[in-house]
Amino acid sequence: MSIQFGDHIFDEPTPFVKWQPPKQPCIYAVLIHDAKIKPKPYTVLFFGECENLSDQKFFRSHIKYNCWTKQAGSEKNLFITHCIIPEADSVSRKKALNALIQKYQPVCNEM
Repeated sequence: MSIQFGDHIFDEPTPFVKWQPPKQPCIYAVLIHDAKIKPKPYTVLFFGECENLSDQKFFRSHIKYNCWTKQAGSEKNLFITHCIIPEADSVSRKKALNALIQKYQPVCNEM
């Protein structure tokens, strides 16, 4: 199963504690379960991009981690999904990321 944001197909949202991060360039989304949203019951808290997410410490030390857990109530309520775009350079990923942030306006992407 997958989930789509804008023109990008992301993998199935996975609970934060069970997620195995990719070692490839990608755009990722931090989500919370939201039964009011259809067809996939998730609200985006944050979109980000990275060359390699394989370091598990990355998320817990992320500058927005406190925002994510505050919005979710706890880490156990967080989900993560990603869209691998290996052919895209950093500039292309940032362009796609900015378009997603503009469209969905995630609360934790606000300055």
